[in-house]
Amino acid sequence: MSPEAAPITRPASAPRRGWLMILRLGISLFLGGTLVLLQTRGYGRGLPLSWFQAGLTVVGFYFCLAVVFYLVRDTVWVGFQVASQVVTDLALAMCLTLITGGEGSPFPFLFIIAIINSAFLGGPRLPLVVATFSALLWGGLITSQGVLLAEFLALAGPGLAPALPLNTILAVRLESIVINTGACYLVAFLSGHLASQLALSHRALVASQAHLGRLSDLNEIIIQSIDSGLITTNRDGLILTVNRPGLLILGLNQEDLIGRPWTLFLPESAQALIPTVPGGGTEVGSLRFKRIWPRGGRELTLELNVLALINPGGEIWGRLFVLKDLTSMIKMEEAVRRAEHLAALGEMAAGLAHELRTPLASMTGAWHMLAKESPDPEDQRRLTGIIGREMDRLAKLTNDFLSFARPVRGAPSLLDLSALVEDHLQIFTGNPRPGLKLESRFEPVPPVFFDRGHFSQVVWNLLNNALEAGARQESLTISVEIGLDSSWPNHVVFKVTNDGPPILPENLSQLFKPFFTTKSTGHGLGLPTVSRLLHEGGGDITVDSRRSGPTTFRVYLPTAAARPALDPA
Repeated sequence: MSPEAAPITRPASAPRRGWLMILRLGISLFLGGTLVLLQTRGYGRGLPLSWFQAGLTVVGFYFCLAVVFYLVRDTVWVGFQVASQVVTDLALAMCLTLITGGEGSPFPFLFIIAIINSAFLGGPRLPLVVATFSALLWGGLITSQGVLLAEFLALAGPGLAPALPLNTILAVRLESIVINTGACYLVAFLSGHLASQLALSHRALVASQAHLGRLSDLNEIIIQSIDSGLITTNRDGLILTVNRPGLLILGLNQEDLIGRPWTLFLPESAQALIPTVPGGGTEVGSLRFKRIWPRGGRELTLELNVLALINPGGEIWGRLFVLKDLTSMIKMEEAVRRAEHLAALGEMAAGLAHELRTPLASMTGAWHMLAKESPDPEDQRRLTGIIGREMDRLAKLTNDFLSFARPVRGAPSLLDLSALVEDHLQIFTGNPRPGLKLESRFEPVPPVFFDRGHFSQVVWNLLNNALEAGARQESLTISVEIGLDSSWPNHVVFKVTNDGPPILPENLSQLFKPFFTTKSTGHGLGLPTVSRLLHEGGGDITVDSRRSGPTTFRVYLPTAAARPALDPA
């Protein structure tokens, strides 16, 4: 026997044995009522009083055994219980059949019940054993009854009853024995098969419940172990569950949250995040807000997302609020930015010293020539011009350096990007360059949240860079596009593309470093300043240039949806 089939042959479990004992109690009450009915009504089968009393005694004993077996069903001697119950079933069937007339008794069905009970007590093999004993007992009973009848008829003589040959009487009994034996084995086979299927189903159910329990435990462990707070609500917005990180982030206990509206603990502006239809998106992807932690008074920066909980019918059953504590990450990002800024300042100091050396040397030489002798007016004008030009160069370098090192704090506001860029393009085309072709394509986009002056600086810098890139070309095409990018949610993309000479691959990674330039003029602070302004305002800039294609600068500007909420919950 395979290990998979082994549980089928084991005795019934304690709960199943309990139900079988309750069934036995019902059977004993039914049999007792049947004996009383036969005794009182008779229907031609009135029982002698002594036999009636014997039948009630057997049924009462069966009832008492059922009660005892029900009470001791959880003990370890299961095998003895099974054997005792099988013997009791067979004895009850034999006794009641004998008492109520043998072959003509109304109780031979008790043998069938004994076979069925054995299937549920001991698996598919025990019913075959019980069917064998039932056939032997029944066959022995009617055979002995037939022999006695034949001898009685032989002694009675032809005057009392028709004499039947003994072989005829035994043939009739043999036919009944064969039919009933076949019925016993058929019931044994069917009940054993049903018991086997029931055992298999029970085992599968137990394994499924155990697996479901393990999955439930694993799911609970995962939910309690992740670092995000998970808050579930019903359709009415009442909180159902909160995991451990959610309690720590909110600084509250379970009893403070369960059954109460989520709006008491989270900003009401999160209503814009809540999906209203299954599978429907929201205008706002996430919400960032500040909250004072109740247990320590310190300020936390939190991010909130909301998901719909969909039932099997496809309807919204509730909502899942995902809460993340970004305080440590933001502090770390600020520390990284400060470190990067200090490193950039170090590089700028070295570059600035190099850039200052040339104009200072020119100014020093011109000054010495003016101080050494009295030059003629023409030389004096030339030397004075050199000093003035180099002073202007120093002033521009200083201003560019300060713009990068310490940019003026912006005052972001909602901007209509398309209208603002259109204004700049009109001014840009006011001084046309021969061979310049300017193209624009604006898609409908939401307003951006950025400083107007900083954005103007970004636009002019990129347009002038594109113009200078094709300075040596007879014709140059500059295209400006505004649209959205699925990889940058809550941002608008502003693109400037030119078909001038491509940027060399080795120079791409250096474009946004201070004092790096491939032009004959300029200090290399334009693009680094643009990058700094964009990062300060929550945006970004990338560049793509290939040998066989145009050069494209992409500027990502935050929309109002990406604006952090400043009001604590």
